Amino acid sequence: IETLFADYLDPLAATLAYHYERAAVSDKAVTYLIRAAHRAKSIFANEEAIACYCTALVQVSTILQRIGTADKEWLQTRVDLNEHLGDVLALIGKHDDALAAYHNALADVPGQDVICQSRLYLKCAKVLEVHHKLVDSLQTYELAESVLGQPPADGTPVLWWQAWLDVNLNREWLFYWRNQKAEMVALAEKIQPILVQSGTPDQRATRSE
Repeated sequence: IETLFADYLDPLAATLAYHYERAAVSDKAVTYLIRAAHRAKSIFANEEAIACYCTALVQVSTILQRIGTADKEWLQTRVDLNEHLGDVLALIGKHDDALAAYHNALADVPGQDVICQSRLYLKCAKVLEVHHKLVDSLQTYELAESVLGQPPADGTPVLWWQAWLDVNLNREWLFYWRNQKAEMVALAEKIQPILVQSGTPDQRATRSE
């Protein structure tokens, strides 16, 4: 199938994943489960996407049990899968399950990857905000900022500052919804010069909405 339909594999990804799973070829099963999950997500087949992500996670765990839990590549795959799973669960309003998926991802993130940690805590904060747990959300925004630590001193901190902006632009909106005007103004003044210097076009666009 892979050879005959090389240009048409995405629609066949779930079928290929099933065959590789049955054959106990876990690495190939994961590859096609991820493709099937991403395709399902792109067409809003959310339950199918969730099922594929969950099955892929089982396969990755099987691989890690076989080769050792310190394999960085497969651990990163598990981080990515849990993050994608959390995104779909959050989209359909399964807030507790989304938080669990994000925390599972956090458990595998290397300690030095502060940008990934911050992004995952930011997603947790946004889920809590949508779930109207505003105090918990604010605390998690603070955690998303604190894990970043200090800006890197290597002369290329743009990605770090963009992660910082992601956190604080979202936290600024939470202050707005909570009618915390003094906190919102103080944070806006702190954000503005960094936004001008390091912000992405999407981040700058939030100020023109």
